[in-house]
Amino acid sequence: MNSAAIPVNRRLFLQMSTSIAAGVATIGRTRLARGEIAEAGLAASTVAGKGRIYKAVKWGMIEGPGSVLEKFQLQKEIGYDGMELISPSELNPVEVRRASDQSGMPVHGVVDMNHWEIRLSSPDAAQREQGVAILEQALRDARVFGGDS
Repeated sequence: MNSAAIPVNRRLFLQMSTSIAAGVATIGRTRLARGEIAEAGLAASTVAGKGRIYKAVKWGMIEGPGSVLEKFQLQKEIGYDGMELISPSELNPVEVRRASDQSGMPVHGVVDMNHWEIRLSSPDAAQREQGVAILEQALRDARVFGGDS
């Protein structure tokens, strides 16, 4: 065993203790989550979807011609599990819901397409307020399309 001491200054001490605290907190949360799952009588694999990773495709990534239904069906055929639409959108909500039902492809949610220009973190209060309004509209759009996020 090497008995040479590592010189520890305040910065190194804070870095090391912060890292250790973060690790302990993560382990504690993981054990707590597993304990809560066990108390509910559920296996961890049941809660986590049996280890399966679900894949959704963003509407803007689908190029080419075709109706909403044809695009939903195509994404299902190539292996996606759901759709992520955009807001604001020109899509007809009735057509989207019908396509989702007929194809078996759920709409998981929407992406707020204006968040890059109108930031919630802007120093300008009016811009933040506008960003909140746009985000709220995206959540309403998600509900209309059948999504929840």
